[in-house]
Amino acid sequence: MLCYWIFLLVKFVLRHFTKPSDAFLKKLSGGDAWAVVTGASDGIGKAYAVTLAKKGFNVFLISRTLSKLEAVAQEVETHGVKSKVMSVDFIAAGSEQFAEIEQEIRSLGNVAVLVNNVGVNYSYPNHFLEATEEQDLNIVNVNINVTNRMTRIVLPSMVEKKKGAIVNLSSMAGRVPTPMLSVYSGTKAYVDFFSKCLAQEYKSQGIVVQSVTPGMVVSNMSKVRKTSMLVASPEHIASRSLGKLGDDVELSPFYTHGILNHVFKMLPTSVTSKYLHNMNKGIQKRALRRSEEHTSELQSRSPSR
Repeated sequence: MLCYWIFLLVKFVLRHFTKPSDAFLKKLSGGDAWAVVTGASDGIGKAYAVTLAKKGFNVFLISRTLSKLEAVAQEVETHGVKSKVMSVDFIAAGSEQFAEIEQEIRSLGNVAVLVNNVGVNYSYPNHFLEATEEQDLNIVNVNINVTNRMTRIVLPSMVEKKKGAIVNLSSMAGRVPTPMLSVYSGTKAYVDFFSKCLAQEYKSQGIVVQSVTPGMVVSNMSKVRKTSMLVASPEHIASRSLGKLGDDVELSPFYTHGILNHVFKMLPTSVTSKYLHNMNKGIQKRALRRSEEHTSELQSRSPSR
């Protein structure tokens, strides 16, 4: 038993506190290699795009807001690589839009990396019936269907070349059932299992698939603006996960997220579910109070009749 815990400790230290080797990434770079990043206009997606550019990859940026994409593209090109942008609202995207994406990707030639980062979550935690059906459908569509479709577009060329990497952004909520984020948590569990299955299916064909399962990260989605002991920077998530490609199929790149994932997995589900439920009740309560205060402030500013 002692040897097992020593093994886990050494593995944890090596995973989180040693410099990533970038070994597998180096095999893919060069030769006008491209990386495709969805949800690339800010946050984690932008961090992946810039990190990949620093590693020598041209980057195809796909997201909703064209002006933000163009700003990221300019930053990408400061690292001596090429960029391409495409504005897509993945919530509303249908077969026509995915056909256009596929055509653009085929025109790139050597697509070596796909980062399925785009995702949708609730504005704040809700019990299932407190959310709308439209919200649930959007979360399922973007987090699952878009991930599947982008993978189906890119994977065949990787199989043909017998090399490539797919990075899928799951979440700690995908590893630990998270009440009041029920649909989001379920979709991220799908992404995690989907990634692990693909990793085994295509390992023999030279393709690495990685499931990234962070906790709280500074981003527009999380509405957190500063890093802390429990909040990682997008750049840390991107650089460490890319550097660890080929080492770990599932990775929580920030060390405290890794600790929490391990602790939550060891505890009974009833304990973790109760804790997370109470935590999200508090978050919801604060969010609703802020919303009410904002509404009251707007009403007080409106001219009296």
